[in-house]
Amino acid sequence: MRVSSRGSALGAVFFGVLAVSMATPQYIIEDMGAVTGWNLSSGNAIASNGLGGGSSSDGTVSRATRWDPVNGMKGVDTLGGKTAFGFGVNASNTLVGYSRIDPNTFTNHAFRALNGNPVQDLGTLGGDFSEAHGINDKGVIVGNASHSNNASSRAFVWKDGVGMVDIGTLNGSGNSNAQGINAGGQVTGSANASGNLKHAFRYTEGLGMVDLGTIQSSEDLEGRGISGTGDVVGRYVVNGTTFRAFYYKDGGGLTQLNGLIDFDTRAFGVNDSGIAIGTSAIDSNGHYKAVVWNGGTVMDLNPLIDKAGWNLQSANGINDAGQIVGTGIIEGVAHGYRLTPVPEPASMLALGLGFGVLLKRRRK
Repeated sequence: MRVSSRGSALGAVFFGVLAVSMATPQYIIEDMGAVTGWNLSSGNAIASNGLGGGSSSDGTVSRATRWDPVNGMKGVDTLGGKTAFGFGVNASNTLVGYSRIDPNTFTNHAFRALNGNPVQDLGTLGGDFSEAHGINDKGVIVGNASHSNNASSRAFVWKDGVGMVDIGTLNGSGNSNAQGINAGGQVTGSANASGNLKHAFRYTEGLGMVDLGTIQSSEDLEGRGISGTGDVVGRYVVNGTTFRAFYYKDGGGLTQLNGLIDFDTRAFGVNDSGIAIGTSAIDSNGHYKAVVWNGGTVMDLNPLIDKAGWNLQSANGINDAGQIVGTGIIEGVAHGYRLTPVPEPASMLALGLGFGVLLKRRRK
């Protein structure tokens, strides 16, 4: 079929635009910076409205931090010690994590820092220590804490007016640890299942803990992130030392999430669209890249951002808008970052549709 020169020109324009569109970065990156006077930071959590939570350090001590694009990274007080870490944040800018309670000890307690209020010690289950790892928009907090004899550490759910409640284990004894909570209050983490092995669980109030099972020749498993639909991602151990990422879905069970190479890979978060994030080794020498899984396909996040100079090493949190926080290297230092998806360019779609209509008309 002979094509006119005009058709060739239009085709060249369209396919040229298509190529440019396909090469367009998929994420806009923002440097979360560090607490004033310090140089290191990490992005550990992201709220439904894009607020960030994490930590900042001078290389010796660390502070838990909040982050937003207007005010940047701000540290919060500790519970009396010199070091604290932030691991969860919600849309009300409530930050949770754990802090040393005394400058002379290594004892940590879970804390809650309401926006504009002093840091609150969440206590323990009767023992010496506790840690908070997640919070949802209703203010429900999860983590783990020790009992009075300090022989066991149990997953907890903390609520206003109720306090800290032990949510048990899978075998009735041993240890458990809660890592993530969704908007509906479902929790995931790990718990002793049989012998000394730990399995990932999903906890629902009124129903208790459900063992998510095993995968391949897996040993310990841990749930790290949970979506609003109850999907769980995390990591499992093979051969005693190597980690693999997993995805759990009702009706589908546990499936492996492949890494960039067949080596150490871990998943840390998942949203309601089923997009998961984490980190993957690129060799056996301790080098990692931040990754995203969409439809089970792994992608290195580094080629997908709009600025050069970054080495994104871990993606630690994702919200339902697809925004991601994590930690990367910029100008030789570790900083937290936030990624925001680039909207689909409606003009490119319109041009494509228009060109398709034009071709159809010319063929009549």
